[in-house]
Amino acid sequence: MTPNSPVRFALQHFLDNLLREGLCVYAELWSREALVASRGDPTNAAEPEVVQQVDLGGKPYTVLARRDDNPFLPPLDVAAVRRCAEACQEDTSPQGVTIPPPDILARTLDFVTDAFVLVGHGWEILHCNLAFERLSGFPDSALLGQSLWTRCGVFKLPAIRTQLLSALANGQASEIECWNSDSDRWLYVRIFPCTEGLSVFVQDITARKKVEETKLDLERQLSQGRRMESLGTLAAGIAHDFNNVLSAVIGHAGMLREKLDAHHAARLHADEIWVAASRARDLTGRILAYSRSSRGETDKQPLKALTRESVNLLKATLPTTVRLNAQLDGQEVCARILPSEVQQIVVNLCTNAWQAMPNGKGHLHVNVSHVDVQQEMPVDTGVLQPGAYVMLTVEDDGAGMSPDVRAHLFEPFFTTKARGEGTGLGLYVVSGIASAREGGIRVTAAEGEGARFDVFIPACDDDHSDPTTSSLPTHKGHSERVAYIDDDPVVCVMVEQLLNTRGFVTTTFADPESALQALLTQHFDIVVTDQNMPDFSGVEVANILRTRGVDLPIVLSTGLISEELRKAAKEAGICEVFPKERSFEDLATLLIECLARSPRAGAASQQ
Repeated sequence: MTPNSPVRFALQHFLDNLLREGLCVYAELWSREALVASRGDPTNAAEPEVVQQVDLGGKPYTVLARRDDNPFLPPLDVAAVRRCAEACQEDTSPQGVTIPPPDILARTLDFVTDAFVLVGHGWEILHCNLAFERLSGFPDSALLGQSLWTRCGVFKLPAIRTQLLSALANGQASEIECWNSDSDRWLYVRIFPCTEGLSVFVQDITARKKVEETKLDLERQLSQGRRMESLGTLAAGIAHDFNNVLSAVIGHAGMLREKLDAHHAARLHADEIWVAASRARDLTGRILAYSRSSRGETDKQPLKALTRESVNLLKATLPTTVRLNAQLDGQEVCARILPSEVQQIVVNLCTNAWQAMPNGKGHLHVNVSHVDVQQEMPVDTGVLQPGAYVMLTVEDDGAGMSPDVRAHLFEPFFTTKARGEGTGLGLYVVSGIASAREGGIRVTAAEGEGARFDVFIPACDDDHSDPTTSSLPTHKGHSERVAYIDDDPVVCVMVEQLLNTRGFVTTTFADPESALQALLTQHFDIVVTDQNMPDFSGVEVANILRTRGVDLPIVLSTGLISEELRKAAKEAGICEVFPKERSFEDLATLLIECLARSPRAGAASQQ
């Protein structure tokens, strides 16, 4: 090999760089049973020898490799070239290390997965490997001796060009990561000055960048989830306390409405207090629902009301050139879904819709309706089973989509947006929500004709009644004795008056300790206890009563119901977990139902 061989210099710098990066030359491509090392320490990075090995047949190998523990960086190369001893034209260095001939080294570089090019001081291409030929789009016959600037567009990128000029001028190695918009790829370029000019390696790191972006996106989602959980916990505490106040307001307003004739001058004011307090109760209920959503709990949710809230939030971010029409009036429809999931569906679909509008101008329609599926119905995300569904529709008159785009719509990271404008996760998240709720998504779209997305969620009965039409409770007791425990004296006064007017004999306790003493010494037919109290929780009260042999039906009243609480209440023998804010309308009816299911209480009520 000639001393000034370009291949020799390229390979020398290739190995020097491995050593400079703390990597090593090693030989572990084949099993140890098949190979016998003849010289060199393959694990000692301080001795940059070319490792020679021979197989059991006596034919030498030259093995060049890079050890790299970075999981995001594929190995620069694992290259091995077999050569027959009799065909080798070997050159021996002063140290006695055998150097393979130029053609062997050239073929070794062709095994390198990174693009390599050796350029002279006049920017002429002196040597390149197969990966560089693929990168440039030219065969080596059209590359050698030609200008680097005219044969490979990658090096025309301003950032890379600046690094090349600087490296050749000052003789300093450099590296850079940059985005190539022509190929939509991330490139990692390393430049090493040498006698001939520059040795340049170009590596495609797009896969690594995608992994990094996904990791950052997941970290942001995790951080957002933690913030929402903290906010939900704070809001839940406030809403729970506010519900205590509302329970008293609603209860007294309800009893006042009962005592006033429909034509009484004060009846109108009592009705307005009732309606306003009921709406405030619904609002705190919505806050509590969002709090539960951070823990993955699902209750019946009014889809029209939740969609209306999401649309109102979205209007603040939509450009004025987009006309948003939401048809959300009429009878409410309900489904078991998290409020936050409804918001994700609406925001993701609407955002995609207006971003697909030419020049950001167009019309956007949102609708929620009830549909009955009579037989299995294929949709874009699967097959809907027969049954009742809530259908949330988002429709736009934008650019639409091609069949090819539609085929990949719900794949993660698929996006038709420019780099930096989207992650390709929006529709993937929406389809995941629909599938998790045993629903699906139907897409109707064509190029230039806009798009329509119908999201189907299984429907459930609507128990979210309008407070203006709520009827007054009519169920009456028969002098059953009720022990009511709550540390809020305002609520105690309201419930005592309420239940007494419903035919019960009620004793209230603001202190759980005194209530326990009374329940052990006096006769009662049923117990209603608040959950959140300073000394004992409602579940703890129930457990104490059970351990002391008091076998009474127990109702747990609370403003914050969770699945964990339901489970704990069941284990404590509590017959019902009751939302405190519904005390006026439902408590008397619930007590009658619990007493009917309790043989002991039922017998006592007949005495």
